[in-house]
This record gives sequence, structure tokens and C-alpha cells, in this order.
Amino acid sequence: MLDYTFDFPSASQLKRYPASGINVLIVGGGLGGLFAAINCYRKGHNVKVLESAKEYDSTNGGFIRIGGSVLDSLDNFPGLRAAFEVMDQNAVYTVLTHDGDTVLGPIVMPKGGGVSNAGMNVHRSSLNRCLYEYAAALGIEVAFGTRITEYHDDGEKGSCVSKTGERFEADVVVAADGIGSRSAEVVRNEGEEGKGKSSGYAAYRCTYSAEEAYKDPNIKNRFLSKTPGAGAMNLWLAPHGYAVIFTNDDVVNFHIIHPDTDDVSERWDHKTAKSSVLSYIAHDSWHPDVTSLVNAAPEENIYDWRLMFRNPKPNWLSPHGRVVQLGDAAHTFLPSSGNGATQALEDGICLASCLQLAGRGQIPLAGRVYNLLRFQRTSCAQKIGFKNRNNWIGVKKDEAKARMRNQVGSWITSHDPEKYTYEKYGVAARALVTGGSFENDNIPPGHKYQPWSMEDFLSGKADREAETGDWS
Repeated sequence: MLDYTFDFPSASQLKRYPASGINVLIVGGGLGGLFAAINCYRKGHNVKVLESAKEYDSTNGGFIRIGGSVLDSLDNFPGLRAAFEVMDQNAVYTVLTHDGDTVLGPIVMPKGGGVSNAGMNVHRSSLNRCLYEYAAALGIEVAFGTRITEYHDDGEKGSCVSKTGERFEADVVVAADGIGSRSAEVVRNEGEEGKGKSSGYAAYRCTYSAEEAYKDPNIKNRFLSKTPGAGAMNLWLAPHGYAVIFTNDDVVNFHIIHPDTDDVSERWDHKTAKSSVLSYIAHDSWHPDVTSLVNAAPEENIYDWRLMFRNPKPNWLSPHGRVVQLGDAAHTFLPSSGNGATQALEDGICLASCLQLAGRGQIPLAGRVYNLLRFQRTSCAQKIGFKNRNNWIGVKKDEAKARMRNQVGSWITSHDPEKYTYEKYGVAARALVTGGSFENDNIPPGHKYQPWSMEDFLSGKADREAETGDWS
């Protein structure tokens, strides 16, 4: 399995902004929370992180793509880009039908340059460990085993309470604790109760050592990249689902999307029987090599995760702006979006910068500007997951190639969230204070943002209406 050792002696060379005096408490030590923490530290804020887990799981979770919009920011943190490059799997990308015919590729995915689909492929758990080690090297405290069950905002401070009754307080509390965050009790959105609606699909997920799988020459020939030093990422299109299968010399990881069943949980740790996966792929007559790959997986490593729809939430702030949501707590993504993690990392860059620009006396305004600069962009990015999913499930082979282009557009990968925040903060703040107008241009060029809901996709309305702007 992937076993990286992270050591960041160069973190001491980080150029930190003057002390702001702002105390930031981040709830959730996942990717978004930790990246927000190191960005807040860089901007001169005092930071502490609360994490519910007792320790990080080094095996759970699959491979994710970190987009080009975040990669350039790594140069602000000595040693961090080098660590990302070690973790990057240099994936060669191929699209196939479920019975094994190649639709597109193999192609080498771009790493940067602001082009469509640019980014790095890394293992989620490895990245989480990397960011934790970097935060530790900066001296940021991460308190493990602290599950937060209450959030409060008294107008002067934000606070939260753990399951054991311990109370924590700060100038601003950042809820980065994901889907189901209790911050929703103080961060209200009209008509939203926080509960999602089934998307109609769930995901069989598994990560395991490739050693046993590659004993089968058919598996090795099909799934192991022919490019030295590169991993392979294969998208398989099926009549009633799709699969993303990542392999390299050491690891096999699959996400197989299948029709939802009543006994599937939204929890990441909901295990399932291997026979359930095999039954699904047999029903649609998937290629035998996919069957063999699943057969080689350890039963105890297979999970089934319900994929839920949630409407975009325009408001990410408590009434007095002392509790702020970030990442999945603010905006959930379908895995087919290919940029959910990237958007959470962008959040952290933007929020840290807003707090720095506002200063301690204007923390609520900083939160409002952060919300204004980020909501429309993440809402547009959420749409990509819906659109990609519709393009991948049940598509005919002769239509598939045309649907595979620019799955994550250059308007996402070429964005610079820190530069954008510095350029737009003053204009956005003035609009909020005076009631004036403000238009974001970090969304698809030419697009006129309109509110939308999951019902638009479930009803087919979104598929019938042409989208404005250039999403490529």
C-alpha cells in the first residue's frame, strides 16, 4: 500500500504575514480544514484544529484530483509542492465501455497551465496525512478525539461544544466537519433542513494492495499502466452506472457507481459484501477483467456509500458571522464532479485572505465577503457533477467520445483564489455594506448565474435548458 513518510524541516522558512490577532478555531481535520489551517497560519492568524477521529486512517478513501487552481498556491509553503509531486500518480487516462471497448485514450492528464482537466492525482488519506504533518511542522495544534455536537454565535465570539461537554471559543469558528455538520443549526438556509435526497445511485468503494491482483496476468495487462512511473485511471461507462478504477504498481482502487438500494448508508464506513458488487457487474455483463479485479479485493475493504443530492446553499454564515462553513459543510459534491476536494481547498485560501484583509474588527464582514466570492463558483462547480454523471451513465458508444471532453473546465483550473480575493475584496465589501451590486467573474466566462436545485436535474429540466457561457 502507499506508505509515504513526510518531513518538513523547510516549513520553518515559511514567510508569514504580520500577526492579525484573530483566533481561528477549525472544526474538522480533513483536507479542507487542514489546508484552511495552514493558510490561516500563513496570513498571521492564531489557529487550532479539532478533529473527531482518534487518529487518521491511512487506508480508507480513494484517489482524488487536486486541480490546477490550488497547485500554484503550494509554492507559498516551503516543501509542500515537493510532497504533492511525490504523491502524484501521473495518471494515464482511458475511457472504456463496460464491456471493454476503448472510447478515448490513453492520454496523459495535464498537471497545470490553466488547461481543462489540469491537476494531480493523489490518495486522499496520504494527502490528509501530508497536510497534518505540515500543520504540525508549523506548530498548529490538532486535538484528536474531539467530536463537536453544538455550535454557538453570541455576536462577539463563536463557540462549539464537544460530545463530552467541553466548550471551545474563538473569534471565528470554521465548520469544516463535512456532511451532517451540526453548524447547520446556526447557519440557516431557507427551506433547507440539511437532509439530502437520494441521487438514485451509490458507490462501491475499495482500496487494496495490488500484489495479489497482479498475479492474474489478465488483470495486470488490462489495468497496469504501460507508461513507466505512471498510474492508470480508467473510466468505465455502463448502462446503469459507471466505474472509476485507479491502479499503479502498488495499489488498486475502484469506485463502482450502481443503482441505489434501500439498505445503503451515506456513511463512508458502511461495509458491504463482495457478492453484492459481483452481482451488479454480472447483471450488466461487465468485462471479465473487472470481475476479476473485484474478486481479488479483500472482503473487509469493500464499502457501499449512498450518493445524495443536496441543493446549493447560498448562506454559509451564522447570524453574527462568528461561525463559518467550509468544504462539504457548505457545499457537497458528487464524485463525478472531479473537483470537490479542490473547491474545499480554494475555500481555505479565500477565507484566510478575507480575514487578513478585514482585520480583527471586521470579522463578520470578512465572512460575508468570503461567502459572496465563493458561493456562485462552488454552485457552478457542483453542476459539473450532475452533468458528468448524466454523460457517463447509459451513454451509447458512438456518443460517448463527444461527451468526454473538458470534464473539468479551464475556468476552474486557471483560477487563482488568493489573487481573486485580493482583487475583489474591497469591491465586494463595499457592495455588501452599501447594498450595491457585485458580479463574480470566477464562474464560466459569459455565464449569468441563476439559482438552481436538484429538482431541476431529477425532473430533466436542466438537461433541456441550454447553459449560458463557456464551461470548457
